[in-house]
Amino acid sequence: MIDGMLQDAEEHYQTLLQAAPKPHVLDHYTVGRVFEVFGRQKDDRWLFEEQFGRWKSDKLSVGQRDEVDRLTEQVARCRTVIESMLSLAQQLKQSTIEKVFPKSDLEFGWTSVKTILFQDVAFDKSTGETITRKLTITASDQYGLPIAPDDEILLGLLQLSRLQNPATEGARTRFGPAYQSTPAKLQHFANPYEA
Repeated sequence: MIDGMLQDAEEHYQTLLQAAPKPHVLDHYTVGRVFEVFGRQKDDRWLFEEQFGRWKSDKLSVGQRDEVDRLTEQVARCRTVIESMLSLAQQLKQSTIEKVFPKSDLEFGWTSVKTILFQDVAFDKSTGETITRKLTITASDQYGLPIAPDDEILLGLLQLSRLQNPATEGARTRFGPAYQSTPAKLQHFANPYEA
C-alpha cells in the first residue's frame, strides 16, 4: 500500500512538472483533485507513522524490522513528494485555463475578434461614379473593439475622414492625437452618411 501511494504520488508529481511550463493546459477541476486526493494522503500520513512507531517498539524479527524501516523511509519520501506536489499545484492553480480565459465562449469569441470591416457602395456626385466605401476597425489588445456607446465617436471619425479626404476609392485616413478638429467643422454636414 505504501509503495503504491509513493509510486502514484511520484507519477502525478511528474505530470504536474511537465505541465508547469504551460499551466493553461490544466483546469480548476484537475488541480482541485490534486489538492483533494494528495491533501488527504498528507493528512493521513500520521496514521502510518504512528503504526510504524508501535511496531518498532514490539519484538520484531530482523526481516520484519527491515521492512518497517523500509516502509518508514517510503512514508518519508511520500511526504516529501506530496508536499512538493501540493506546493507546485498551488502555483499552477493561478494559471489554469479558467484563469487564462475567464470568459464564456461567446465573450471569448467576441474579444478574440480583432478587426471589423464595414463596406458599402455609394454614388459619388462629383465624379458621377459608384464607389465602394470601406471602414476597417482594428482593435487593440488593451481596449478591444468598440461597443454601442462608441457609435458617436465612430461617426465623428467618419466625418473627420470626409474632411481630410475626398470620397474616392482607395483613400485612407489615419487618426491620431496629431489631428484635432472642432465640432463646428463637423456640423456643416447635414447627413453623416451622405457621400
